[in-house]
Amino acid sequence: MSSADPRSLDHVERQGDEQLAATTDPTPEEIAVLSWMERIAFRFVHRMNRGRWKLFWTWCQRTIGAGWIHFATYNLMRVYGLEHIDSVSHERPILLVANHRSFFDMYTVSTVLFRRTRWPKKLFFPVRGRFFYESPLGLL
Repeated sequence: MSSADPRSLDHVERQGDEQLAATTDPTPEEIAVLSWMERIAFRFVHRMNRGRWKLFWTWCQRTIGAGWIHFATYNLMRVYGLEHIDSVSHERPILLVANHRSFFDMYTVSTVLFRRTRWPKKLFFPVRGRFFYESPLGLL
C-alpha cells in the first residue's frame, strides 16, 4: 500500500484500537468474495477482537486459559530468551512465529507471555486452517 492509498496506516495517529480498527476494516468488495460462512465467521471474530469484548477475552485467556495450560505443560517446557521480549519497546507490535504446525503452540506461547512478563498484551491469532472459516464448529 502506498501512502496515497486510503487504507494505508501512514496517515493514522495511533490513538487507540477503535481508530486503528476503523481504518483497517475490509471494503465491501473484499467481503463480497467470501462465502456465506466466511462472512459470518469474519463478522463474529472481528467483533470479538474489539473494545470490551477484546478485554473480556484477554482476561479469559490470561486467567482461565493460561492457568490450565500452565498446569498441563509446566514440566514439559524450557523457555529461553524471554529477556529479549522484555527488553524491546512495547509501544510497537511484536510478531512471534511458532516453528510447529500445531494449533496448541499459540496457547503455550501466550501462556508463557502472560505468566512470565508484566507488560500489557493484546494478542491476536490468525488461523490458516479452512475448518475455522468454513464450518460453524470452527467458531467454537
